[in-house]
Amino acid sequence: CSSDLLQVPGWSTYLEPMGDRLLAMGQETFGQPTVSLYDVANPAQPRMIERVSLGKWAWSEANQDEKAFKVLPEAGMLLVPWSGQRDATAAGDGDYFSGMQILDFGRDSLKRRGVIDHRFQARRATLIDERIVSISGTELITADAADRDHPVVRATLELAPAADHVFEDGADLIE
Repeated sequence: CSSDLLQVPGWSTYLEPMGDRLLAMGQETFGQPTVSLYDVANPAQPRMIERVSLGKWAWSEANQDEKAFKVLPEAGMLLVPWSGQRDATAAGDGDYFSGMQILDFGRDSLKRRGVIDHRFQARRATLIDERIVSISGTELITADAADRDHPVVRATLELAPAADHVFEDGADLIE
């Protein structure tokens, strides 16, 4: 193995090209999803600029489906769903969490910001003006993102559960 190669712990499951930068979703170790920013201006000597761990004993759908990794270049924002144990840098140290992580990114920076809590696994999110719209299988949440460290939930809409099988029983339908 050549000493010129970039060696980082873990692996990437998705790469988002951003000119001479790469945003990467991956895992540092099993159960520790991470987001990384790489400088690839010189392909012979790539370097990692920043890496942010989302949590320990955690899981993110963005590691299986790139549509869950929402890059908003014009806002300098990433939205990544994850569930697991919050780490010591997040509020509620050690508690179980499920929600949408806000991250800021710039040409040479990647920073973990606030989170939008969900009751169940968050799936997708986007930004509309200064509002983040985040959805799980059970709810749609809008949050004011003017203060990215402390997003304020403005509305929650409960969603009807998905019905995979419906059976007729006389005049009734049973899910």
